[in-house]
Amino acid sequence: MRSALRKLARINALKGQQRARQAVTMLRMFRKDPRANDFLRFEAERVLRSSIYHMRQVAVIEALLERDAVQPFLVRIPRPRRPGEPRRDAGRAASSSVRRSGKASSR
Repeated sequence: MRSALRKLARINALKGQQRARQAVTMLRMFRKDPRANDFLRFEAERVLRSSIYHMRQVAVIEALLERDAVQPFLVRIPRPRRPGEPRRDAGRAASSSVRRSGKASSR
């Protein structure tokens, strides 16, 4: 799992760098002739947004990888119980082997 996340972070970093270089090229072309290449400014903005997205993904994935190894990072956090709702974890474990009286079932 960790190697897959590292690979995903590396891929996102490369995509972010590529998009940033592409935007720089577009902005250079825009600076040479702003009237003729006005659309490039808007196109560069779109490409830069994509670059920022990929860089954020890298930051999120690296933060997951750097968390404490004791706490698994993909653990499902249970939602809080609603008033009157039975407990999910206690109900399943106790119902199969122990009756409400506390004695083991005869099955």
